[in-house]
Amino acid sequence: MAALEKMVPEDTLATSAELLSEISFSVKEGNDFSPYIEIANPKEALVNLIDKNKKVIDEDTITVIIDYPLTKSYTFELVSPGGFTKQTLIQEICKHYHLIYAEEEKTTTTKVIPLEERKGLINRNETNGKHGIWGHDIIDLVLSEILVYRTAKGQIVLTLGIES
Repeated sequence: MAALEKMVPEDTLATSAELLSEISFSVKEGNDFSPYIEIANPKEALVNLIDKNKKVIDEDTITVIIDYPLTKSYTFELVSPGGFTKQTLIQEICKHYHLIYAEEEKTTTTKVIPLEERKGLINRNETNGKHGIWGHDIIDLVLSEILVYRTAKGQIVLTLGIES
C-alpha cells in the first residue's frame, strides 16, 4: 500500500462530486456498541470492530482529505490492488493523523501549551506549523464516518467525519 501526499482543489467536492457511500463503524464495547474510532490509539477499537475485513471500496486508488482540525488541509493518495477494507482505511487515516501532528510539532514556532498549563477552556492552542492545527490534541479526536465521493473526473475522494 502506497501513500502519497498530493493536492486536490478544495472546491472539487462542492462543485462536481457524487456521494457514493457512507462508511460507518460499530465497535463492540462490553454489551454496547460505539460508532467511534480513537485517532490516537485505534488498536483496541480495531480488535472489536464489526466487519473490519469487509471491503468497503472496490477501487484500487483513492484520495483522502484531512481537514479537521487543520487550517491547511492535508490530502494523500492510497493505492491497494483489489480495494480497501474498513480496517485498512482506519489504519491509514490514523497513521496520517500521527504524521500531521508530528510535522506540526517540527514546523511550528508557536509551541503547544501543555494541558496542565491551559486555563479556562482546555482546548489546544493554534500553532503555525505546516498544517496549522487548532483546537484539539490528537487524543481528543475520533473518527465517526467516512464519506466516499466520485468526482466528475472519476476520482474517488474520501472525507472524514472527525469529532472531538
